[in-house]
Amino acid sequence: MRYLPIFLLISFFLGCEETDSYKSGETYIKFYGTSSKEQGIDIISLDDGYLLLGNTESSLSGSSIMLVKTDKNGNEEWQSVYNGDLNVDEPVGMIQLENDNIVILSNRNDTTGILTYTKPDGSDLNENEPIVLKPVTENIQVRYNSIETLTEGGFLIVGEIKNPQNEWDMLSMKLDDNGGIIWEKVEGYKGEKGSDDLGKSSTEDGAQFYYLFGSVDILKTNSDGEEVIVSDMRTVSVNRLGNIVWDKQVSTSDNEYGVAIKNYNGDLYILGRRESSTTKKDIIFSRLDANGNAGALIEYGGDGIDVGNDMIITPTGIFITGSSNQNSGSEDILVLKLNLQGQVIWQNTVGYEGVDFGSKVLIEEDNSIVILGTGFFGNNDKICLLKLDESGNLSKL
Repeated sequence: MRYLPIFLLISFFLGCEETDSYKSGETYIKFYGTSSKEQGIDIISLDDGYLLLGNTESSLSGSSIMLVKTDKNGNEEWQSVYNGDLNVDEPVGMIQLENDNIVILSNRNDTTGILTYTKPDGSDLNENEPIVLKPVTENIQVRYNSIETLTEGGFLIVGEIKNPQNEWDMLSMKLDDNGGIIWEKVEGYKGEKGSDDLGKSSTEDGAQFYYLFGSVDILKTNSDGEEVIVSDMRTVSVNRLGNIVWDKQVSTSDNEYGVAIKNYNGDLYILGRRESSTTKKDIIFSRLDANGNAGALIEYGGDGIDVGNDMIITPTGIFITGSSNQNSGSEDILVLKLNLQGQVIWQNTVGYEGVDFGSKVLIEEDNSIVILGTGFFGNNDKICLLKLDESGNLSKL
């Protein structure tokens, strides 16, 4: 089942003044950053505003953690850049613990990761020594991709490590609130030599199991009878000790990569990307049963690039953000709403010139949709925050 989206360009970045305060009546599109290049990574909704996580090239290392605090109208209150002592720190995501402290996960120098703890006001961002995350499993490189809080406390980190055979294996780590490692598991798929197994996202059922989501390379025979390596989306169910319960793939003849997995009312929903070529990418979506078997694999996209980077599920529907180039030669921020059966309710894009994309989506109590992403603005990439109403129209201030 395939949907060809008819996109509506609902706003333009061109013409917005570079200021961190906008008057009432203007549309809710805001930009944050320095004179260097920035990228929006993650967002947390606070009682009095939003905490934005970004990546900035303004530091001497060329890549550092950046935090921006705004009020609910998106007006910037402060920003802070983490001093990583010339290390290349690339933030991946952040969570808020029950004590309100913020934990930021970053990759450092391609060889390890760090956990940075700070208060929500960012006052001690540069005062606390980071916790270094280095897997005990033998490896030559590590990448962390996701951090999620757990119902029983602590959090789960997912990524991949490159083994001595130069193959990527899925990595998962369970940690307590203080960053202490409870267990570490490497889930390399027992497939073909030279295959890569990637970990991109995780969720839990709140009771017994965690679900790790990513991709795996599988040897297949194409329509010409040739054996080729193709990427499939992969979901691994593990118990609270990290031991595998089941390991399933969503298998087609195309290259497909896992992006995000969510648990909603006991059902697992997966978001992925299908790549036919470098210029042809589509969003794919499905629901898994309790044993990890996929239902109908639904595809969304046109003739160019349509990519989903994050999704959230509420009683009113499924919201996806990413990017699309259906309206122009470059990519625009995409916001897509589906019903729980995967049918499109509406879709909109926001952008004008340069490459713009949504990274994270959250839904507020008034059903407004908040998107954190990256927008090309002022001849550079900036952290971008925008808000839409429940019908997908840009909100007014």
